[in-house]
Amino acid sequence: MYLALSLVLALGVPAQLLPADDPIAEADALSHVLESLQAFGDHEQPRSTHPGSIFVSLVSFRDDQMEPTVNDMLDKAADPSRIVFGIMCQDKLEVLQKPFSFESRSDFNGKVLRLPYKETRGTCWARHAVQRALYNNETYYMQLDSHHRFTQNWDEKCIDNLNMAYKKSAKPILTQYLNGFSPATEGQLNTEGDRVTRLSAIKYYETGKARIQPEHSPGLHVEPQLQIALISGHFIFCDGSWVYEVPYDPYLIFEGEEDTLGLRSYTHGWDMYHTAKPLAWHYYERPQGYRFPATRFNTDNSEARLRRITEGPGPASDYVRYPEGYDFGQYGLGADRGWEDYFRQSGIFWNKRYLHEKTRKGDPNIVISDEEYEEIMNMTPWAVTRDCGGQSMQDCFNRGCRWVEGFPGPYCQDMDQPLKDCGFPGVQKHSCESLGGTWVPDSPGPDCQYGVPKFPGDQADRAGEL
Repeated sequence: MYLALSLVLALGVPAQLLPADDPIAEADALSHVLESLQAFGDHEQPRSTHPGSIFVSLVSFRDDQMEPTVNDMLDKAADPSRIVFGIMCQDKLEVLQKPFSFESRSDFNGKVLRLPYKETRGTCWARHAVQRALYNNETYYMQLDSHHRFTQNWDEKCIDNLNMAYKKSAKPILTQYLNGFSPATEGQLNTEGDRVTRLSAIKYYETGKARIQPEHSPGLHVEPQLQIALISGHFIFCDGSWVYEVPYDPYLIFEGEEDTLGLRSYTHGWDMYHTAKPLAWHYYERPQGYRFPATRFNTDNSEARLRRITEGPGPASDYVRYPEGYDFGQYGLGADRGWEDYFRQSGIFWNKRYLHEKTRKGDPNIVISDEEYEEIMNMTPWAVTRDCGGQSMQDCFNRGCRWVEGFPGPYCQDMDQPLKDCGFPGVQKHSCESLGGTWVPDSPGPDCQYGVPKFPGDQADRAGEL
């Protein structure tokens, strides 16, 4: 019988992530489970003896697609012997007490950490746990969700794509939001005519997190393409050294996982590419799936951590738990590139709540002149408004909100904080127009205005204009 042991019993090796006298680390102590994870060594250990080995990090939360995902990977791998699985399964006891079908396969190599789902501390914590407890210096690191399907010989193709990317970058990462599939149409994977996606950021949430989403990469490709320095948590393929350079931050719960990974990786010298053709597919809908219950936790500290890491220096009062100058150690930024390098490459200015026009299209060919950069950095950040959740103009008005067309923020916005000019005081005409605004020099209001419909004062009249 497979007992559902906590990680404390499974590993039993006490280890602290941060010094015990650090008041923030002490206050943030996640649980006895985390403290029992094996500690990383102080230096990189010798490589795995298997040439070209691939460590697959796979975290599952009450997901019935975990087993078919692993089996599909093994069925379609060119060389299953090179695959080493590091799996954390978080589920009910009756699920954890039984063996999984892949565990009896002769070609399965790896370990499964079984954890009662109520003991989880979040997505980032779980992925950190897999890295810390199970990664053993395999040549490549691959990270997935637990609901995927794969192309034939996916392992060879991932390595081939990475090798092609090495011709352009010393430290490439393959990452993207994959094309979708549905288990109901198993065997009919959507290849989109061999089209792949690239990552974009289209707006900011109230928490400070950017809304990252896929955009089709134009044309067909024969080699990986450089993209904006963003990362998809559900598909990562890179050299295993990334695990040591940019380890998962266990103090984030879920929000901001991809924002911080992209920024941290880029400042450590890594470049992000998407694959030339679809190599795997992701199940997005999951109507019967269970989502991680983030509401079980107080997310204020995690959100403050996200903002301090991504926004950099700022008023200490806005980051009570992380004062200005706080050292995040191995979970902070690298030294190979700086803030300005990232802002210019990605067009993402978290500290100003600004997104470059090309960023919202996933176009990595971003050019920000010195004049424009200085102008952006001198802006007063526009307030991050509450997204009212309206899915249509009528729904938005019914909620008493403002409908905003073409704005680099939520489309349905709270009327308590109307963004008449996106908070860009003193913006110049050329920047206003490049941002999609209308230059109104003699207006009694802000000079740079967006195409917001002119609504009469009361909600009924606004709705009546439809």
